[in-house]
Amino acid sequence: MAEYSWVTLRFKSVDEELVGQVEDEFGHHDEFFTEDGWTVIGGDRSFGLIEVIEEMLIEAGVEYHRYSDGKYEYDGDEAHWWPGLERPRVFQMLNNGGRVFSENEYLAVKDKSDAELAALIREHFEFGADREEVKA
Repeated sequence: MAEYSWVTLRFKSVDEELVGQVEDEFGHHDEFFTEDGWTVIGGDRSFGLIEVIEEMLIEAGVEYHRYSDGKYEYDGDEAHWWPGLERPRVFQMLNNGGRVFSENEYLAVKDKSDAELAALIREHFEFGADREEVKA
């Protein structure tokens, strides 16, 4: 049986056709509105996953931000993508919403110099901070 957890998706489009496709693929939702050129949809999804929708938005070149709550033994995460990023940036999340480093991220940087490590930590925790859309 699938575990359901809350997902909020915010994407930069109010195009009726695209919004309709996302809404159809998302299925049942408890939150849905458009505001300032953005569409927001939220609801419970199996394991907090919406990969098909994320792929659809990337293919259409549409910026998105997704937050998925953790539940039971599953960690929450957030993902961000906009044109120019090679692939979505995904961050593991604490229950209070703070980003964390995963063990794999730690292993990838553990042998870096202090300056390189500091730069990677800043980039991780400040990713998108200059983009107002990520803060919202």
